Amino acid sequence: MDPGKDKEGVPQPSGPPARKKFVIPLDEDEVPPGVAKPL
Repeated sequence: MDPGKDKEGVPQPSGPPARKKFVIPLDEDEVPPGVAKPL
């Protein structure tokens, strides 16, 4: 397990993730209503 990778195994940038934004509950408020969550 690499320290530069998150639980999903995808490299996460120091800033707010754009692709995995819908996966993070903290950014869930910033997700537009048009975006369907995989959960």
